[in-house]
Amino acid sequence: MPTQVKFGVLEAGAFGVSQSRKRAFIWATSPEETLPEWPEPMHVFAGPELKITLPRDVQYAAIRSTAGGAPFRVITVRDIIGDLPSVGNGASKTEWM
Repeated sequence: MPTQVKFGVLEAGAFGVSQSRKRAFIWATSPEETLPEWPEPMHVFAGPELKITLPRDVQYAAIRSTAGGAPFRVITVRDIIGDLPSVGNGASKTEWM
């Protein structure tokens, strides 16, 4: 039995990160092991789709789009850092004296 190999691209925004960050993954295992399935995207993320056109005009979508819906809404930067306390040393002032 040959070695098992899977290749895929995951979009971080679809997994609860507040940014568009595509990452390629290559999974491989020995013949006696079973590769797991890719994780299901959990957050709506309407980033640009990454599609590759193969011969005979076959379209391969490297990333599963969640623009049509997912269990949870998109995570924003405000969600991530919105509860941080104000900077008290004046570093957040826009004008300097």
